[in-house]
Amino acid sequence: MRGTARAPPRVGPVDGLFPTDAAAETFRLSADVTAAGAGVAVRDHFAAVFDVSADFDVFAVFDAGVAGFAAGVAGFAAGVAGFAAGVGGVFDEAAGRRGIVGRAKRCSCERRWGVRVAATRTSGVRAAGTNPGAPMLSRTTNDAAPHIDTTGGNGDDIWPVRCRDRPSGRQRRGSMFIIRDARFDDMDGLLHLAAVLNTVNLPHDRVALEELLVLSTRSFAGRVRSPLHREYLFVMEDTTTGRLIGTSQIIAQHGTREEPHIYFDVLEEERYSATIDRHFRHKVLRMGFDHDGPTEIGGLVLDPDYRRVPGKLGKQLSFVRFVFIAMHRAWFRPRVLAELLPPLLDGGKSVLWEALGRRFTGLSYLEADRISKTNKEFIKGLFPSGLIYATLFDEDAQRVIGEVGPQTEGVKKMLTSIGFAPIGRIDPFDGGPHFEANTGDLWPVTKTRRGTVRVVAGATLTDGPGESCDGLVAVERRPARGKTLPPGASMFRCALTEFGEQGDALLVPKQTAAALGVVDGDDVWALAMARHTRL
Repeated sequence: MRGTARAPPRVGPVDGLFPTDAAAETFRLSADVTAAGAGVAVRDHFAAVFDVSADFDVFAVFDAGVAGFAAGVAGFAAGVAGFAAGVGGVFDEAAGRRGIVGRAKRCSCERRWGVRVAATRTSGVRAAGTNPGAPMLSRTTNDAAPHIDTTGGNGDDIWPVRCRDRPSGRQRRGSMFIIRDARFDDMDGLLHLAAVLNTVNLPHDRVALEELLVLSTRSFAGRVRSPLHREYLFVMEDTTTGRLIGTSQIIAQHGTREEPHIYFDVLEEERYSATIDRHFRHKVLRMGFDHDGPTEIGGLVLDPDYRRVPGKLGKQLSFVRFVFIAMHRAWFRPRVLAELLPPLLDGGKSVLWEALGRRFTGLSYLEADRISKTNKEFIKGLFPSGLIYATLFDEDAQRVIGEVGPQTEGVKKMLTSIGFAPIGRIDPFDGGPHFEANTGDLWPVTKTRRGTVRVVAGATLTDGPGESCDGLVAVERRPARGKTLPPGASMFRCALTEFGEQGDALLVPKQTAAALGVVDGDDVWALAMARHTRL
């Protein structure tokens, strides 16, 4: 967007500081008006229009007014140029080079910027009465205000600067967030988080959570004999306060011969009557059972107080599961399932359950959800065995079939971006959609790599030319057979950090290494979620 002042004869454009590229945040300040030029041009035009002499006395006053106006324009332009110089100060390396701000250039991650020096010069703005040799406002010299060029110039140089918008593992007051295995001393924090959602995977019930903690702890320690019977509960901790702020889970196999995975296939059936010429398409539900089911990811909960904290904490909690699957690929199934929550009523009630499940079981939604964790026989024994016509439900119940709730939209978007897709199945209790993907097609799984730690200073990754990554770095320390870890120790730890790659070595900042408890030579796994190239 640009503003252009026009007057006959045209004196010249005076553009304000307006963004021309929302992503690059580049600006242009250009002015080619001088006080003398403006005064003469406007005076001659006035004289021609009113057929008076250019020496008419009113022009003495008029000249002074025009000169004052031009001085005001010059002052405004100088102020805008000063503001532009301040914007340039945001770019660390450019801040020390007065007067040269140039055009910002994105790196491969579209977050880090380089500064392009504009080699062009424009005519400048001088206030009335100033020395003709005074520096012009747009001149790209060290002793003048900057010219921020959107036309590109000839691109003599590009300076690298620090990315100001990259994901960060730090909270606003300097906290670092660690994702680790859940421990028995996390009970109070888990109860608090379970109250946020209260699902079958993370129930707001102390006894059920204790059972989950036992299974998860034994799974991380490798003490559940069959890998497919394991479940892993991850928690995110604010290391400054020690507060648990999120959870996520992996169920190695959801659907066995003893406890099949139960779902509804969502189908369409056509009906037509030739005698009355009526045609209908009905949505129908058909119950299905999977006795050799996929790996399931679930239990994703983030404390509402932390949902706007920088660092995309929910994404970290989600992606850590794929990092862990990549670390132990043979422990998990060829496909991964995610069951998404549909819109729910106040109190956690399900519209579909009220229209269907309650009528065949006599149970509330929460009661049925809790019982189904350990007993699925009642579903098979009480639900209709044939096709169920959704047309018989009220409109609200029909509407939620296969839909996600507003709080789950972000999860749906994230899952589809990495390879998940709906498969035409829903949860038989609430109608939430099922999304699946081939494990080997998920890029967070395929891009997770193993490396050896080399601890470095943080400046090594951010200063000077080179490439670095933002992503998750994880370490695992399982106890030896017959041994236990010290109280408070973690078998798995993961953090979002900046790191570098040099062959098989992973360059990890000192602060992250201390938080993960790793030293030079330790094996870790890393998933690059963004890459930065400093030129």
